[in-house]
Amino acid sequence: MVKVKLVGAMAIGIALPLVFLFQNCAGKTEISPQDIVGSTTSPSVNGGTNTPAPYIFSNKWKTLTTTTPPPPMYAASAIMASNQRVIVWGGATSLATPTQSATGYILDLNTMAWTSFTGGPTARSRHTAVWTGSKMIVWGGYNGAAANADLNDGGIYDPDAKTWTPIAAFGPSARMGHAAVWTGTEMIVWGGTDNASASLGDGAIYNPATNSWRPMSATGAPSARKHPIAVWTGSKMLVWGGAAADGSAVYNNGAAYDPKTDTWSPLTQTSIPSVRQWSGFDVSSSALMIFGGINSAAALGDGYLLDIPSGIWSPISITGAPSARYAAEQVMTPQGMLVIGGTDGTNLFSGTFLFY
Repeated sequence: MVKVKLVGAMAIGIALPLVFLFQNCAGKTEISPQDIVGSTTSPSVNGGTNTPAPYIFSNKWKTLTTTTPPPPMYAASAIMASNQRVIVWGGATSLATPTQSATGYILDLNTMAWTSFTGGPTARSRHTAVWTGSKMIVWGGYNGAAANADLNDGGIYDPDAKTWTPIAAFGPSARMGHAAVWTGTEMIVWGGTDNASASLGDGAIYNPATNSWRPMSATGAPSARKHPIAVWTGSKMLVWGGAAADGSAVYNNGAAYDPKTDTWSPLTQTSIPSVRQWSGFDVSSSALMIFGGINSAAALGDGYLLDIPSGIWSPISITGAPSARYAAEQVMTPQGMLVIGGTDGTNLFSGTFLFY
């Protein structure tokens, strides 16, 4: 099998379209260990530490069978933790009268069994979570209260010790529908909407070692928006998609933020997907994958891979894919990309799907 290595996230130059990444695995039904190219520190929306991630796919989907799965939900968070564990936390468990959850679920990829845990921050959805390499940081979100429903607090969960440490309400303004990434040492939070239902185009950087925040530049940042995706490339935060708070605009553009220089730079893209917000997403090495989302009218059931160095988007197969949905949870694992839950605006979904 020929292996292809994409080098230099956000580099300037020409890279092969991602459709080539499917060609040499097209006949496979499983990803074997020797197919998993890349290190355990490959970049990820969750920091990437302890997350070996395949970026040569068979371009196929399958439905996974798991035991004691979470209930149908949307707008939860999901991260790939160490020791073959996927952690899903929070979310909304109804549509007509959204009920926020404060329960977490851990999927053991060795046994494909889910277990639940509690004891964390107040119930919420539309929050973010990142993985530091040993702990999960949950921040912000929406608690469903009649007033001041948006939050600017959170918690840090240690899955080995099974303990939570609270993060007090300070730092950036309260918000939901924002984006967050882990850089390896810090968490960057950007965008979302506030308690006045206004779009936000600002952000801040949290250092858990000092329990402190610092502001980030807004010069050159994408327009203010809710529900964008954001991934960490290894040196920059890439923000893409999202929508204005009132739904008057939905985007398929973005920018990259460099925390070392506190500067933003525009993205150059080819074969850009249609506008969308609330897509599922994660990144494997230099390839960003999105699935689903919602445009100005309907839930979407397509997916794309972005070769970050070249800016080339390529569609992925939708044969066997989940039904159209948004606000699903998506996370890269050593077996491939998981898609969990979500909604189409009428139905709530459960189940776990694998793109491999």
